[in-house]
Amino acid sequence: MTSYPTESDRHNGALAARDARIDELEREVGRLAEALDVEHKAAEALRLALGQHIHRSKNMLAIMQSISHRSICEGRSAGDTRDVLTGRLRSLSRAYHLLVTADGRGAEVGDVIETQLVEVSDRVTAAGPPARLAASGVLTFALAIHELASNAMKHGALRAQGGDVAVGWTFFELGADRYLEVAWVERGGAPPSAPPQYGFGLTLVSSFAEPGGARPNVAFESEGLNCRLRLSQDVLMAS
Repeated sequence: MTSYPTESDRHNGALAARDARIDELEREVGRLAEALDVEHKAAEALRLALGQHIHRSKNMLAIMQSISHRSICEGRSAGDTRDVLTGRLRSLSRAYHLLVTADGRGAEVGDVIETQLVEVSDRVTAAGPPARLAASGVLTFALAIHELASNAMKHGALRAQGGDVAVGWTFFELGADRYLEVAWVERGGAPPSAPPQYGFGLTLVSSFAEPGGARPNVAFESEGLNCRLRLSQDVLMAS
């Protein structure tokens, strides 16, 4: 005998279908909410990255304007000015590339030094512990290393046959203060003379002296220029 669904069976079946549809709709809403959350996080990350890029670009432009003005006003010939300015802009470009590839997460001190000394790497030894500079300090530090290298090639140990440079860095703690000191030591060059006044390069290098300027951080030794660059905690990233 054939059994036909009763009204109650049909009602229960409709309820089950409705519940299944509600469950499916709830899962779909959940999937859409998750997708929306992912999109929101991606948009926020893009907004932050764009903001960092704009900030870095403005900072880069300000530094470029400053060094262009100083390079032109230092009393060189047109050819020398071109060479000096080109070198400084190339230095900034290399440092900026490090920042971009690290997505704004600063740069290792060793990497900054390596990129700035690529032309004289066979005559320079560099060593030190892992240390990461915040993005805010990378460009000026890179430019300081470039200025030291340029000075060594024009007037110091890297101009002399057999002269070389040792670069080393280490952390120091002074009370609650922690800082990184980068030592630049030239050897085998002619005895350098202190200039009557500092130009852009030595002025920049001198800005990395200890706070208060109790002692100069540039010394004109018998074998070449030696200096110490102090990087304070506010431009160092936690290791």
